Amino acid sequence: MPVPSYIARRQSVTAYIVKETTAGTYAYPTGADAYKLAQETGYTQNPNKSELSELQAELVSRSKVFNYHEFGSGDLMVYSRTSGAAGTAPVEDVMLEAFFGKKTVNASTDVTYTPANNISTLSVSEVLEEDGVKYATGVALSDMSVTVGKDSPLQYSFSTTANKVLNGGSALVSGAIVDTATAILTQEADASVLFPIAGVQVGVYDSNMTLLGTPQNLSSVSGATLSLDAAIGAALSDGDLIRQVFPTASYGAGSISSNGETSFYLAAQDAPLGTLFSAGSQISVRSLDLTFSRDLQTPTAQNLSGNPYPTAEYLIGDAGMTIEGSFALNWRPTEQRRYGDLLKNSKASIGVQVGTASGNIIQFVFRSVDLTVDADADGDGARVMNLSFQNDNAGSSLTSDDDRVAVIYK
Repeated sequence: MPVPSYIARRQSVTAYIVKETTAGTYAYPTGADAYKLAQETGYTQNPNKSELSELQAELVSRSKVFNYHEFGSGDLMVYSRTSGAAGTAPVEDVMLEAFFGKKTVNASTDVTYTPANNISTLSVSEVLEEDGVKYATGVALSDMSVTVGKDSPLQYSFSTTANKVLNGGSALVSGAIVDTATAILTQEADASVLFPIAGVQVGVYDSNMTLLGTPQNLSSVSGATLSLDAAIGAALSDGDLIRQVFPTASYGAGSISSNGETSFYLAAQDAPLGTLFSAGSQISVRSLDLTFSRDLQTPTAQNLSGNPYPTAEYLIGDAGMTIEGSFALNWRPTEQRRYGDLLKNSKASIGVQVGTASGNIIQFVFRSVDLTVDADADGDGARVMNLSFQNDNAGSSLTSDDDRVAVIYK
C-alpha cells in the first residue's frame, strides 16, 4: 500500500505535553498527557546561515552556508479547566508549574503556583491526523498572558522556546520481515527524516489498516533501518505502513472556566488576602489583561558543543519575573475617594477571582503593584478610567515571592 496522500485537516490535532526527566530528552506520553489546545502551537526552528560572496569571475557568486539551528519557538494556548475539587490541581497544571516554578498543594483547600528560580522543560507532541507528528523538546515557558472579559472563557497563552523542533511521518516496509525481528527495513534512504525521535512507539499496519502485532519503542535509526527495543511479534510484508503510534487521548475532565463570574479587587499595598478579597475591596471593571514574563535567557546558544542543535539550558535573566496588566473601569463619584487615595500613593494590591463555587475558583494575586493612570476614554457613553500596573517592591514589607504573586485554585 502507498503512504496515505490525504490533505490533513488543520483542526485534527492531538497534542501531548509531558514534563521531561532530563532537559531536552524526549518524554513519551501517556493518554492522560493529552491536552485540547485552543490552537496549534506553530512550532518552528530556523537555521543560522552565513552568506558568502567569494572573489571569482562569475557574477552569480552568493553562497549560504549552514552554521547551526537557532532555538525554536511556539505557543501553547489552553482554556483553563478547574478540577471541581478544592485542593486538586487543574487540567493545565503541568504548564502552570513549569512556568511559575513552584506548586504548593494544601489538601482539600487549594493549589497555589508562585514564582521560583526553577526551570523545568516539557516535551510537546502534536499528532497530525495519524500519519504526521510535530515534536518539540526542551520546551521552556517564557511568557504567559491572560485576558479576562465576559465575552470569552479564561485562556492562558504561553510563549515557549524549544531546543529541537522535528517533524515525523510514515514510511513503508521494504521486503518481508519475520515476526521475531527487532529491525525493520524501510523504503526510505534515510528513515531518520521521518522517524527523528528515539523513544516513540512504532506500529505497523497491513493494506487493510489492521495493526500487526504490538507497537514497540524505537531505539535508533540507521540509514533505512529502524531498530526497536523488541519485536513487533508479527510477520511484515513489503509495503506495510509504518507509523509513529501514540496512546489514546484521555483528556482531563475539568470544566472550562467562564469569565462570567469574575470579580476584581483593589486594596492598599501589602493587603492580606482576607482584606484583598473582601466586599469592601471589590470594584467593577470592564476588562483586564495580564502578562507575566520570566526574561528567559539561553546562555549556551553559542557553545561549541559538537551538535548543531542547542542544548536545553535556560536561565531567568536579571529582570526576574515581571507582571504587567491593564484594566478599565467606569468612573463613579462614590468611588472617587478610594481612587484618589490609591492613585496618590500609586501603590496597591490587586486581586482577580474567577468563579464562585468551591473547586472552580481561580484567584490571581498581586499584593504590591505600582499604578499608572492612562487616558480616560469613552465606554458606551460612560466615562472610563484606563489604568495600568506593574509589580513593584518599593515600599512593600513583603519579603517572599510566595507572598507577592500567586495564582490560586481553590
